[in-house]
Amino acid sequence: QGTGRNIVFLTMEFLDGETLQELLRRRGALPPGEALAIARQIADGLTALHASNVVHRDLKPANVILTRSDTGSPRAVITDFGLARAQSSDSDSTALSQSGQVMGTPDFMSPEQLRGQTVSAASDIYAFGLILYQMVTGQKAFVGGDAIENAVQKLNQQPPPPSRLMPDLDPCWERAILGCLEREPGRRIGSAAEVIRVIEGSAAHILPAPPARRPRWLVPAVIFGILVSVAVGLRLSGWRADRSAGGAGGPQHVTVLPFQAPADDPGLQIFADGLMDSITSRLSQYESGNARLTVVPASEVRQQRVNAAAAARKAFSATQAVAGSILSQGDRVRLILTVIDTAKAVQTGSVTVENSRAKAFDLQDEAVTKLATALSLRTLASNGLGDASLRALSPGAYDYYLQALGYLQRRDKLENIDHALSLLDRAISADPDYAAAWATRGHAYWTKYDKTKEPKWIKLAVESCDRAVKANPDLAETHVALGQIRMGTGNYEQARQEYLRVIQLDPRSIEAHQGLAQAYFSLNRYPEAEETHKKAIALRPADWTGYRDLGRFYYQRGDYAAAIRQYEEVLRLTPDNALGYVNLGVIHVRTGDTAAAAKSWERALELDPNRLSTLGNLGRLAYQQGNNARAIELLERAVKINASSFILWSNIARAYRRAGNSAMAVASANKAAALAEEAAKVNPNSADLLSRIAFYRALAGQSAGVETLMLRAVRLAPNDADILALAAETYSALGNLCEPETSLTSVPVGG
Repeated sequence: QGTGRNIVFLTMEFLDGETLQELLRRRGALPPGEALAIARQIADGLTALHASNVVHRDLKPANVILTRSDTGSPRAVITDFGLARAQSSDSDSTALSQSGQVMGTPDFMSPEQLRGQTVSAASDIYAFGLILYQMVTGQKAFVGGDAIENAVQKLNQQPPPPSRLMPDLDPCWERAILGCLEREPGRRIGSAAEVIRVIEGSAAHILPAPPARRPRWLVPAVIFGILVSVAVGLRLSGWRADRSAGGAGGPQHVTVLPFQAPADDPGLQIFADGLMDSITSRLSQYESGNARLTVVPASEVRQQRVNAAAAARKAFSATQAVAGSILSQGDRVRLILTVIDTAKAVQTGSVTVENSRAKAFDLQDEAVTKLATALSLRTLASNGLGDASLRALSPGAYDYYLQALGYLQRRDKLENIDHALSLLDRAISADPDYAAAWATRGHAYWTKYDKTKEPKWIKLAVESCDRAVKANPDLAETHVALGQIRMGTGNYEQARQEYLRVIQLDPRSIEAHQGLAQAYFSLNRYPEAEETHKKAIALRPADWTGYRDLGRFYYQRGDYAAAIRQYEEVLRLTPDNALGYVNLGVIHVRTGDTAAAAKSWERALELDPNRLSTLGNLGRLAYQQGNNARAIELLERAVKINASSFILWSNIARAYRRAGNSAMAVASANKAAALAEEAAKVNPNSADLLSRIAFYRALAGQSAGVETLMLRAVRLAPNDADILALAAETYSALGNLCEPETSLTSVPVGG
């Protein structure tokens, strides 16, 4: 003033208090009365906002400040209108924001925001529902590894009812919250004021008829929209995508996560599983031209049950994860791959490819090439894909092959192995010189033998591999399969030669180095086995699995101090690796340090509360220490995860027996016997199963036929130390001479 200049300034009310986000983080779920008081005031603010034809677009707990009015009563204030927009001049009075613009915070964005579609007052109602859900349950409606995964959940499923988390919740609260969280805007509660009336019970939300179902083919574009949208949202939050994950010159650890298909299309999911396996294998061939790159094998991803980017970072120290979705219409499929920076939980690239199922290899080829670009990999002259003859396959052959790979991921069930074999036969029928199909057929027959112990499958496995060699003598997969068969049949020298051939063809093959080391070990050529493990580590020094394998070698040799050093290296590379702690605990048991073992297993339990090996080992340790209650608690948790394990049921039976609960001991032992008998239907001549059935029956207090069963088992395997030990326990249980003990004999095998 007095200077001749106009000064433009903005004044705002000072709000002295904390955000709703801070309150929820501090206290968790709020009592319904307190939550309703806050909800009413948020609703009043939204009502005023929408009456002025404005949509907030970024409503979330962090944008609600809790302060006090002049009279001292609690007051909730909606803030941060940076993304708010006035109503469009469009004739549709509900259109308050233009489509195609993606703004907001992903965790609280509505499905239409994630798609980049028109945003309206209904979008704020959806965010209001998410806030209400968190206020009364203490957690967000959609939980997962990262924002992208949560966004995919929003578009494909409803959240779990809040009463599942809070069983005593008033049904009116649940109706109101779920009425806000309908995926289609037109099916949501119409206004914030009505939401409050539904909570108070003075109004009932009645859903309109559901809209006509969209054609399935429209879904891929929607999913692609989600991924792009989330990336935009994260950048608005101040996160920047960094294409060189791991930092300049740092390691680049890539994990390809299991691909997702619609839940109502199990056949497409099988195809997706095989495609994930094959793409991972092809992508790993880029390691030879990219020194920083390590691609986690698909087998490790499945074994560790890793399905999310955050879990990949924890289990494998992954710097990048590749998430995939696949959908179909008729014979055509569309694959959408997204590259996620695991440290920042942000999308850094995406790939979309589309083709017919008959041209599945071309689909995969294009996907891998584009994915290599998205990962900033140096493209190899050969494109890193090998077996160029696949391009000339007859139509449909590669589709059958991928489905077979998908079924072989589920080889715990014999019927899935048979499905895989049927599909491989169809692939070979379409193209008789399909070497990879013949090799995989050999592997499948060997897997079937391994499961049933019927010798006839060995012959078919070898014949299939021989046919693969004739079709293509330079296919590494064939020699890997032959190596497995030679090892399994005791032909260790032949196995060694097969694995050496694989290393000639693929010097970085993990399977070949693992197999060669095992062959040397079985030939009692221990220095060469150790050297092979060390070569594998030198090829992939940032890959923890090499140290695990060397640690297992030292464990088998009885050099526990050296084994511990290797597992400590595993945990240095992957500090949150639950499996590393499990195996380290097993080695500590061998040294007699049960306190260190317990500490390792407790840490594993913190990292992964549902890992069976952790629960089983801790349960057995508690049993040996005389803590029956703790043993029963841990083992009961384990059988809730895997109720089909006769070993777990037998361990529970022992714990109940020693605790004096004979009824539960008998029931658990009978359950173990029934499960073992069911398994024996597949292989009636399994000495291991027969001995277990005999012992479980004795543990249940039965005597009829027990001795006959055990004698049969001993005759089948007269030199098997485990069966002889179980026979001694069985006779002990029959004679009630002493209490059977459970020994800790777990071997660190990476499972």
